[in-house]
Amino acid sequence: LDLDETLVHSTFVPCKNADHIVNINDEHGSCQIFVRYRPGAREFLEYMTKYYEVCIFTASMSSYASVVIDELDKIDTNFTSFTENTADTQKKT
Repeated sequence: LDLDETLVHSTFVPCKNADHIVNINDEHGSCQIFVRYRPGAREFLEYMTKYYEVCIFTASMSSYASVVIDELDKIDTNFTSFTENTADTQKKT
């Protein structure tokens, strides 16, 4: 599954109805990313991980993606995430 635009919608433009705000500080500076979870995304992940190994991919920075994935996965389902570089994987257990 793709993280951005499939499970979540993120923007640098401030929005009142953000489900989560991610603060990023790196060598390029700092910014805020406003994240909205797609309706049913959490329930979908919870259901699917009962039957399948779920992999979440993104080309986004891991500093952003790991925070969003952890927040999206409040129930600690078991899935693998691939960020920035597909060699950089994180298996949630």
